[in-house]
Amino acid sequence: MIFEAPVMRRLAQQLHGDTAGLAAPSGAFDRRRFLKLSALAGTAGFALGLLPAHAQHADAAPAAPAVAPAGLKPFEQPGAFIAIDRHGTTTITINRMDMGQGIETGLAMVAAEELDADWSKVQSAFGNSAPNYVDPVMGMHLTGGSSSIKDSYAQYRALGARVRAMLVAAAAERWKA
Repeated sequence: MIFEAPVMRRLAQQLHGDTAGLAAPSGAFDRRRFLKLSALAGTAGFALGLLPAHAQHADAAPAAPAVAPAGLKPFEQPGAFIAIDRHGTTTITINRMDMGQGIETGLAMVAAEELDADWSKVQSAFGNSAPNYVDPVMGMHLTGGSSSIKDSYAQYRALGARVRAMLVAAAAERWKA
């Protein structure tokens, strides 16, 4: 191989204690400089990632209030979060990212329990970037701080209860009860 001779020479120097030829060339990165530059690059990247989003929102015209025609906020709309197909399979859309903490299962269970859905026919899906799926507490798309269940528990409970009430009302109307 092309690099075999230099590698063998370095190994021989290390084995025999000759480290004079192994010193890093002047101007090379030492560990401290590498860590400082890495931290600076990470901070700069984070800041640059935030600035365009902030500038975009600052230049935008004031948005209309996020209230649906029925008087519900987007994150309160049951149709955006819970769907029941004709076979009885309930799909619950989750507004958080599950990174191994069990958010997907936990929030689906909260809504399914309130809905009194058959758990064997419940599946979950992840929401997209629509306004319906923002964090109701923070007002933005967010997952973190070990707060997903705590912050979304009441929301998913209300969604499940709202869908259950809609189903009961529809059944009562159909059966003329």
